[in-house]
Amino acid sequence: VERMMMERANETIIIADSNKLEKEGFLYVCDTEEIDKLVTDQSADPSIIKRLKQKNIKVIWDNFYLYAITIHMLNFVKQERKKPQYAGNFNVGADSQ
Repeated sequence: VERMMMERANETIIIADSNKLEKEGFLYVCDTEEIDKLVTDQSADPSIIKRLKQKNIKVIWDNFYLYAITIHMLNFVKQERKKPQYAGNFNVGADSQ
C-alpha cells in the first residue's frame, strides 16, 4: 500500500522520531533517494541530518511539528476507518444490463 501511495504522490514525506533514523526495521518502504522530506524531532543526531540534507532531502527538525502532524494523521486514519468500504461496483439498474 505504501509503495502504491508513493507512486501516485507528488512527494514522499517520512514522519519518524529520531530513534528510527538509520535503523533497520521489519518493513522496507523505500530507499533514501526516494524521500523528499523528513519530519523528525530535535533529538536527531546532527550528523544524520547533515547526510540527509546532502541527499537533497528537506528535513523538518521540530518537536512540535512532529507531534502536530502525528496527531493529524491519527485523526485522519480514525475518520477513514469510519467511512463505509466498498469492495466493488454494485450498481443495479437500467445501466447494468
